[in-house]
Amino acid sequence: GCVLSCSSLRASYRRRRPYVCACSGEVGPDASAASPAEASFDIKLPRRSLLVQFTCTKCDARTERLINRVAYERGTVFLQCAGCQVYHKFVDNLGLIVEYDLREENGVNTCTED
Repeated sequence: GCVLSCSSLRASYRRRRPYVCACSGEVGPDASAASPAEASFDIKLPRRSLLVQFTCTKCDARTERLINRVAYERGTVFLQCAGCQVYHKFVDNLGLIVEYDLREENGVNTCTED
């Protein structure tokens, strides 16, 4: 995790559970001898609050991921499979990804007979 610190406030960001530790005591040369009481609380961030599960269409691995709820409802989300490490389009509410079947556009016959 990443730890940010200043003289009176320390924020620690760890995987899935960000929290802030605040010291309730005076900061000074004589205050460092006594251990200040610490209070910690969870920061309610809108990031990655929705747990989704999907099965990969390539390797049939079942994967579980935490995603942003706003991105799921209004944006585009790609998820990486835990089995084959391939990114899959999970949802595209913005219509950013357009899929074409170039075989149909070019008139290529997909069923070849020998």
